[in-house]
Amino acid sequence: VAAWTFGVLFAMRISAKLNIFLGVPNLTDEFFPTHLEHLKSYLPKRPMNALMPVSVIGSLILCAWLMTQADRAVEGSAMATGFVLLFTLAGLALLEHFFMVLPVQDAALWRWASPSKSVQKSEANSTEDKGLSSNALESTK
Repeated sequence: VAAWTFGVLFAMRISAKLNIFLGVPNLTDEFFPTHLEHLKSYLPKRPMNALMPVSVIGSLILCAWLMTQADRAVEGSAMATGFVLLFTLAGLALLEHFFMVLPVQDAALWRWASPSKSVQKSEANSTEDKGLSSNALESTK
């Protein structure tokens, strides 16, 4: 089960990264800190890429196969539990892929936990001001 878990997580994460790199319509890039804003230029927003349908169909097939295997396993066995857990991981990865395509603002779920951009900018400005004032003091010496 551990090897299958690693395989599912690895394959679905690589699939998500490749889809983001190739361009997806709903990219959650609001959480980039101000000093990493330039990375947005490497992540295009496109209506569709060729890998997304392959990823979604492959994930659906994987989910169906894992659920079938869980259904065929002896009830209450470790294999049944393992296949259900693998199905859950694959289903959550499929949900992640759907969030990239559907016009749902999943970033709204996490905005409460991140500082606002204005707070980050004011902190950056105060850091720059401190750096400027220390440079000015050194130049007057």
